[in-house]
Amino acid sequence: MDTSLTIKTDEFIIQVAIPEHATYAEDISHLIEESAKVRGTGIAKRTPEYITKKMSEGKAIIATHKDGRLAG
Repeated sequence: MDTSLTIKTDEFIIQVAIPEHATYAEDISHLIEESAKVRGTGIAKRTPEYITKKMSEGKAIIATHKDGRLAG
């Protein structure tokens, strides 16, 4: 996987997550859980540790706003 892939728009940056993105792991965990509740799906909760591991393996995509806020 090409971990250097980055897409930038006027407002967002979408890229392969790197270990430095681990600061977002807890927020991402909550987003996944809340999204599943809203949709009524049975998706398993993802722990911040699981998300951090996937980031370090280059197996996660992250979207951030230009100002650094998590977008998804």
